[in-house]
Amino acid sequence: MNPSNFQHEYDLTALQLIRPRGHPFEMEVTPRYLHHYVHNSYEPFTADLLANLLFSQRLFIDVGAHYGFYTLLAVTRHSRLEVLALEPVQESYTVLTRNIERNGVKGVRALQRAASDCDGRVLFNISLSWTITVSTPTPWPRPCTRSKWTP
Repeated sequence: MNPSNFQHEYDLTALQLIRPRGHPFEMEVTPRYLHHYVHNSYEPFTADLLANLLFSQRLFIDVGAHYGFYTLLAVTRHSRLEVLALEPVQESYTVLTRNIERNGVKGVRALQRAASDCDGRVLFNISLSWTITVSTPTPWPRPCTRSKWTP
């Protein structure tokens, strides 16, 4: 892992407004994600599968919502769907709420929380890359930017 690849990972001043390829909503993202959303169709199989599965549902819980791609996908495809978006990392949560507000979507509730099978607080290791931020030890080494207690 080259740390310079992640220099703007949590830098909210580096955000760029984009429209994910093939989707009717806009998002702010940090530079590392431009190619994921603009130049490529982001996780097309998963996005299509989710959109189809949510057709007859009333609630979608986006655990680890990051910047809100799946939250926005769900609510723009199914306007009567209620969405609960959980994102524990402060910077990602800030971008998530901005993206929800930017699109003017209704029925979305964002919480700065982690998900677990029990109540309590846990030490959350925030890595250079949000993609490997975890609360439990992992078998691979990861540079950690900071740790925080998360409800």
